[in-house]
Amino acid sequence: MTKAAELINWASDYLKENKIEEHLQNSEWLLCHQLNKPHLHFRAYPETNISSRDKKKFIALVKLKANGMPLSYITEKHNFMGVEFKVNKNVLIPRPETEDLVSIVLERLKNKKTLNVLELCTGSGVISCILALKIKNATITATDISKKALKVTKLNAEYTKTFKNIKFLHSDLFKKVTGKFDVIISNPPYCSSKEMEEIKKEITFEPKIALHAGEDGLDIIRKIISLAPLYLKKNGYLFMEIGIYHRKMIMSLASSKIWQNVKILKDFNGLDRYLVCKLKNG
Repeated sequence: MTKAAELINWASDYLKENKIEEHLQNSEWLLCHQLNKPHLHFRAYPETNISSRDKKKFIALVKLKANGMPLSYITEKHNFMGVEFKVNKNVLIPRPETEDLVSIVLERLKNKKTLNVLELCTGSGVISCILALKIKNATITATDISKKALKVTKLNAEYTKTFKNIKFLHSDLFKKVTGKFDVIISNPPYCSSKEMEEIKKEITFEPKIALHAGEDGLDIIRKIISLAPLYLKKNGYLFMEIGIYHRKMIMSLASSKIWQNVKILKDFNGLDRYLVCKLKNG
């Protein structure tokens, strides 16, 4: 048998040789995942004997990571706002920036007694699930163009016990949506063609349909801003994550004849990241 510390050191060196960042942390995460142990377990128990079977499986995981596969896809788990969610290659891995989007929504709507929410481009469903967990009186419709993504959304709704609060709809944006909502929220694809050419290797594992939105990255955003007024109640809110170079174009798209209180908020890196606006009351 091999000691845990020996395996972690080997994996760390191997990942470092393959230019993987945080090579030691990734090695520890992968061994803990393989042995179903809490993170940092083997720092406390470095002399733990690892069976040849687990060693072989661990090495296979390390090689996936060395090839650039995101850790969340290898473990099929991702923590979002303190809640563990399931992810796979059919959905985008949730980002810290999206956690801030949800926090903005929760802060703006904390005094609302009832809420009817539409989430477009739901992907893994983390936004809808967190909103359902945090706003007990919310009814949420989660839509996505990908049936495979919606399967992950449903798994996460079951896992977080929010299934009864969420309606799942296979739809290309608004095409199959009916009714009007208090809130529309979306983290849509917003990468431009140029940005797609320059993305890190790790991101190439994620579904292109969840990232790329035409030459300037605004194909989906244009549609959402244009059509959202038809599906919002008077004084309804639109919250959306956007590309950091989109401020000028989005401010021109969000017409003052239709929208009020139009704001572009910055993320924790000081970059333009979120559109918040309110439909005018008639």
